[in-house]
Amino acid sequence: MMKKILLNLVIISVFSHFTISADAQYGTGIGARYGTDSNLGLTLLQFFSDRNQSAADFTVSAPFSGVRANGFYELHIRNHNEKIEVAHVGFFIGAGAHIGRYKTQLYRKHSTDPIDKTNIIAAGIDGIAGIEWKLPYIPLLLSLDVHPFLDLNYSHQPEIFELGLSLRYLF
Repeated sequence: MMKKILLNLVIISVFSHFTISADAQYGTGIGARYGTDSNLGLTLLQFFSDRNQSAADFTVSAPFSGVRANGFYELHIRNHNEKIEVAHVGFFIGAGAHIGRYKTQLYRKHSTDPIDKTNIIAAGIDGIAGIEWKLPYIPLLLSLDVHPFLDLNYSHQPEIFELGLSLRYLF
């Protein structure tokens, strides 16, 4: 009888520990991001306050056969109302800048051989807005975003925004 009570107390305490720690505030998230323009990249999200309202978001990706690094300052708005059906959902909006190196190729009409290959160093301004979902009971954050950007010194960029999907481990 005593062993059964002790076993139940251990199970309850372990379950409550995971439930409380999974919903606790977090400071850093690291993971992967897939963007329609930049393909696969790495992302790091660092929150500044205990309430997780402001953060710095850094991404490194590989668009246009090159590399681009982005930095954002973001404001996060969390859903703290338990009566709403979709819990652990929040929104974010932010602004930032990027720098990158792109490879460009010019082709002759009706030919597959490039006639000119150049490397372009580009810098510009960025925006970001999206929705995020903190998965319950596990330290993962899934986010979907829209990322408009403008290269200030490269006029032939083929895209001006991308959609992105990120998955981050939180600690």
